[in-house]
Amino acid sequence: MSRILLLLALCSVCFLAVEAQGGGRQLCERQNRICQSNERRLGRRDDVTDAFNARCRRDNSRWRNISRCELARASCQLTAVRCSLLACRDVADALRGGPATPSPRPPSRPTSRPTPAPTPTTAE
Repeated sequence: MSRILLLLALCSVCFLAVEAQGGGRQLCERQNRICQSNERRLGRRDDVTDAFNARCRRDNSRWRNISRCELARASCQLTAVRCSLLACRDVADALRGGPATPSPRPPSRPTSRPTPAPTPTTAE
């Protein structure tokens, strides 16, 4: 009986994961339509896209500036659908409809923590 319940639970989780990905794509498409309909009023650029484009241009001199809606679309695809990082290469791939495999995370730098001083013990 427990094996059947475990199998049923596993199938349910798989089904929900597939449904969530489809819902993520629909969410991103809806968000993109709303962004594009407001683009004339809000503009194609903002502080976030300017900073993102500048950072990506430092890493890649051939970087093409992307608009506010393109960044929002790529951000939605990377976070809601692919569970990936918002890196320049991943954004470019998402806008091209490229690979669904995320870039590897850069290694984190170890942080140095002070070693606590030994506490003296007293003999009684």
